[in-house]
Amino acid sequence: MKIHKTGTVALLLMLAPMAVLAHVHLQSSTPAAGSTVKASPERLVLVFQEAVELKALSVQKSGDKAPTALELPKAASEQLAIALPKLPDGDYTVSYTYVGPDEHRMTSTLKFRVSAAK
Repeated sequence: MKIHKTGTVALLLMLAPMAVLAHVHLQSSTPAAGSTVKASPERLVLVFQEAVELKALSVQKSGDKAPTALELPKAASEQLAIALPKLPDGDYTVSYTYVGPDEHRMTSTLKFRVSAAK
């Protein structure tokens, strides 16, 4: 029994640093990744596991030469709402860079489609 308890404690001590080093990831978004919306969304909402600070944010229509930079929120938060410009029908990629509580810089993308067609 003593060996079992010692082994459990050792395992927990080994796993504890891994939990501390876990990076914050996007939990959900509006528009949702991979979704098709029927009209240009007024805002982009990003929901993370913990508060993050956005460092860069842009949206780019497929076929356009350059992305459009979006205004960054002023404070870190778990849920960030960002105004979007009017988006005509097309496929879009949102690129974002953020820093979580562990100070690790992460970059990711999400894609969605705007299609007024019924």
